[in-house]
Amino acid sequence: MLLTLEFQNKKVSIMPIIRGFTDEKTHLRQTFNELKPDAVAISISAGEYAGIKDADENKEFDNEPSSYDEIYMNGLRNFGEVKAPPPCWFEINRLCKEDNIPIRPIDMSEEEFTDAYCNLVSTIDLLKYSFKIKRLRKTKLKAKSAEEFVTKLDNITNSIKGFHKLETKREVHIVKKLQELGDEYGNILAIVEYERARGVYEKFKNNQK
Repeated sequence: MLLTLEFQNKKVSIMPIIRGFTDEKTHLRQTFNELKPDAVAISISAGEYAGIKDADENKEFDNEPSSYDEIYMNGLRNFGEVKAPPPCWFEINRLCKEDNIPIRPIDMSEEEFTDAYCNLVSTIDLLKYSFKIKRLRKTKLKAKSAEEFVTKLDNITNSIKGFHKLETKREVHIVKKLQELGDEYGNILAIVEYERARGVYEKFKNNQK
């Protein structure tokens, strides 16, 4: 479901997307064709985008998944086919290239994320995170849908104070970048990971009051 914001004769449509889920490609294509955006924003960093924008989607990538990513991907496989890197980023990149639509990565840079991580996540937070990851490896999360699964998993890690602050900072950064993009374009489609989409929407809406 799209989360739509209208301000100053402009529109931002936030599409929550489940990273890695191959079914999202179809939904993404339909949404793109229906909205016909002037620009597209994606919730990955410029560095991440540089790594996939000219890459072959079918090529094997050497990146070793983190423990969290392994739990995430394995859990999603209960609801459909999963691939890494997320097929949604390749699909939206292809669609934008075909229609000559500008695409902008709007997440924090690797340097910004690292600085925020070091400033916000304490040693105690890391110990709590490690404990929760170990438990998640042994315990299967009960969920009736992919959306419920990723929400539950996100809630578990964000119950840790430092990690919650970190993800909040990401949402604030994404909102700022969307507002800057709104100065240039009137009809923006923002592809945001499912777990952050509602927070981005609420923060953006509150900023318009």
